[in-house]
Amino acid sequence: MTANVRLAQFPRSHIAEGGPAFEETVISPGVRYAFNLPSDAQLAIGSALLIGQTSDSPDWGMFFYCSFEHPFVCVELPGTK
Repeated sequence: MTANVRLAQFPRSHIAEGGPAFEETVISPGVRYAFNLPSDAQLAIGSALLIGQTSDSPDWGMFFYCSFEHPFVCVELPGTK
């Protein structure tokens, strides 16, 4: 089992032709927890809080996810066996 704490920042600016320009910045603290499964697979669940930092950004939001991660191709390196 693996637990992680994460922090991300998403800055974005946009200038539209004939329209108003805007700048957004969102920070996103969150957590992720993964269950190790057979054959090097993982089942990961996580959540994050989205917090707007500028007047053009959304005030807040929540993000939840679940993912299944596994090797696509198993390659055996020389001298590892």
